[in-house]
Amino acid sequence: FGGASCVPQDMNTGPSPTTSPRTAYGVAGMAVSLAAVYCLANIVGGLTSSTTLRVLPRTQPSVTRPNGAVPRFESRSQTTWLGVADGTPAANGAWADTMPSMAGHASAPRTSGPLDLPKVSLLAPMATGLLLLLTYTCVQLYKAYRHRRHVGGYMSIDGLEDGDGALVMAMAASGGDLSPCGRLLRSGRKCVAVAKNYEDHISELAHMDPVVWADIKSKDSKPVVFLKPTTSYAYPGEPVVIPRSMVGEAHYEVELGVVIGARAKDVTLPDDNEVVQTYVAGYCVAIDMTARTEQGAAKQKGMPWAVAKGYDTFLPVSEPFEAPGADWRRFKLWLDVNGERKQSCECGVMIHSLPDLIRYCSTVMTLEPGDLLITGTPVGTGPVFPGDVMTAGVEGHCSITVPVVQQPPLG
Repeated sequence: FGGASCVPQDMNTGPSPTTSPRTAYGVAGMAVSLAAVYCLANIVGGLTSSTTLRVLPRTQPSVTRPNGAVPRFESRSQTTWLGVADGTPAANGAWADTMPSMAGHASAPRTSGPLDLPKVSLLAPMATGLLLLLTYTCVQLYKAYRHRRHVGGYMSIDGLEDGDGALVMAMAASGGDLSPCGRLLRSGRKCVAVAKNYEDHISELAHMDPVVWADIKSKDSKPVVFLKPTTSYAYPGEPVVIPRSMVGEAHYEVELGVVIGARAKDVTLPDDNEVVQTYVAGYCVAIDMTARTEQGAAKQKGMPWAVAKGYDTFLPVSEPFEAPGADWRRFKLWLDVNGERKQSCECGVMIHSLPDLIRYCSTVMTLEPGDLLITGTPVGTGPVFPGDVMTAGVEGHCSITVPVVQQPPLG
């Protein structure tokens, strides 16, 4: 049971101190736009001219030259000769010629000189070109701002700017040495969470509140999934903040987190190993904090759990780790509160396996690189209070320490 690499094959992981993605996109956009303006101006200019000119070589055997004159240019209607025009010399010693009729105006004499092409009004095509230039450049700058280089492309750490808050803060805290999986996790767009995936936890909830969880032991043929916002992530070094508005207790739930490494939609691969190797970039330990009282009230009313699960900092996550060749079923989860062991379990006892979760979730929503899949919690959940300290980990791979604090009152 290996894992997909966090680093795309085409990703440049080297430093890029001078050029950010935003700058590169802007320069490329301007260059392409200027080229488009030039081409458009020439095309439109040619179409709007009533005279199409063809420059002739200095010698043209097929053309009879009057008095040995050199051909100057040829239009649809006539040929003008350098040094000859109606055989009449101009007063300044040059030869006057007659230009072909243009835009409905009568022919007018002029003095020949260097090669003169008809003047064409380029105001309209130039204005159109400038508009295209501005539009294209703005679009590309916006794309650069929103750009995420995933496996297929997720964001590069190079060229970060102030808008990339989570990555900038994480790099500052870690000395700028985030792993590729750490960057990938921070570029994700959603967390897909799984409920009722350990038999002993189902029994635990049924005993906790038999009225609210009376039907929890009913067998589900499909996994029970819900979403947590990425704003609920608490990265290493950040505390869990108990909201001032929360009613009741906040409970911890330790879970195996799975970082998605490749776009997954309607996955049908029959081989479990191949599913993991194709779509898993890495793993982490996650603590799914839950406002248990609010969750129970929502369940009784048939409402979703978004409030109970979605508070800011209600999903502490460790730095992810890669484990190529490791068997995810042998990972051992653990969680302590104030140094006392509360939860401990081997992941292989899940009701719905990791490959099955990926297959199912990919039929409901597209899993994208950087998304986090948390796979359910075993028995032992319970409350924490301000001043408590939680530690959790995947034995032999990662751990995290999370203090619990109370959000101060307003004012």
